[in-house]
Amino acid sequence: MALTIVTFTTVDIQAATPETAGETIAAGELVYKDASTNKMMVSSSTASTSNYVHGTAITGGILDQTILVAYPTAAGPIFDFGLAVDPDDGIAYYLGESGDWATFSDVIGYDSGLDLIHVGYHKTAGHFVFKPYTLTGVVLVP
Repeated sequence: MALTIVTFTTVDIQAATPETAGETIAAGELVYKDASTNKMMVSSSTASTSNYVHGTAITGGILDQTILVAYPTAAGPIFDFGLAVDPDDGIAYYLGESGDWATFSDVIGYDSGLDLIHVGYHKTAGHFVFKPYTLTGVVLVP
């Protein structure tokens, strides 16, 4: 089941960094900064290997509009989210097909050979640890 983020807390918004959208981006989507344009793009597990997760969009926007992006740091990789549903504690989330947060059961059906990008896990009610990293060399077999 993909995670649907409804709202972020005020604290998260205050800690976010203003960035420029390189395409239409919705709040809650996982994003990366394109090196050639220096603009934020929606991350996707089905794109090229140059597509990583650098942060999550706190606010949405359209092309060339300023959005707020939360980046993971050693001091503060934890965010509070308002959720459509409250998943079980300890559930790990990965980059889905188009900027979404997906469980392992969601990503297991993707094409093999893609990098599996872990983005965080659910800690307690509405509380997540957001720390993306790529698991290279993982072959997904349904």
